Amino acid sequence: MHRREEPAQEHPQQELEKLHQRIQELQLAQMQLSMAKAELEESQRRYRELFDLAPASLWEEDFSGVRLYLEGLRRQGITDFRAYFDAHPEAVAECTRRIRLLSVNRTTLELYGASSIQELRGNQDRIFIPESMELLKEELVALAGGAMAFEGIGLNGTLRGDIIRVALRLVVLPGYEETWKRMLVAILDLTPFYQLQSALEDSEQRFRTLVESMDDIIFTLDREGRHTGVYGRWLKRWGLTPEAFLGKTARILRQCRGGSAA
Repeated sequence: MHRREEPAQEHPQQELEKLHQRIQELQLAQMQLSMAKAELEESQRRYRELFDLAPASLWEEDFSGVRLYLEGLRRQGITDFRAYFDAHPEAVAECTRRIRLLSVNRTTLELYGASSIQELRGNQDRIFIPESMELLKEELVALAGGAMAFEGIGLNGTLRGDIIRVALRLVVLPGYEETWKRMLVAILDLTPFYQLQSALEDSEQRFRTLVESMDDIIFTLDREGRHTGVYGRWLKRWGLTPEAFLGKTARILRQCRGGSAA
């Protein structure tokens, strides 16, 4: 009879060395995991700091409810979303109610007169006023058409009761193209610029009304001495128009007059 050979047994010292090596590998993996976690936390901290201190109004929003609503309309056979929203403006308002506000920065709270994000969430109907619907409609049409970004200019309300003109840019964040669960919206308040433009236009109109009512010859020149503006009642009295002077210097006008006299 042959005697069955027993499997070779590893020496206890070898087993201890393998165990020690495995413990070192686990410790290294744990250290690498801790470092990665620390880097992630630092990256998130820097992102939050940049987000909070940005001079523009920033909103992080969840549009997944809006996407489901639009897909429901698509299943009903809606293909021309612009025409549909024009005929059913209440659908635009319904979409605004399906937007979930995730976070905003300090500039947003200051711009819209809110003390907290909770106050904003509870008063979105005061932000998305009837005058806001046109911009929101264009935004929805772009998203329904497959766009991953949108920008436009429109009106918003504030919790102070003001109406502000804003430039808006919306971007679907990477990784959320299929769900729209995270959208970043940047808003710039254009109201001061429009107010300045309106004030300048009013001032220009007052100046024009004043000088056109005077009998004096009033004109403005550029650095080369060319006429940039000619005003006064004398123009009408002499049967002249400002266009006869604009872009011409006094020398050219004298030459033209001399040629006419000749």
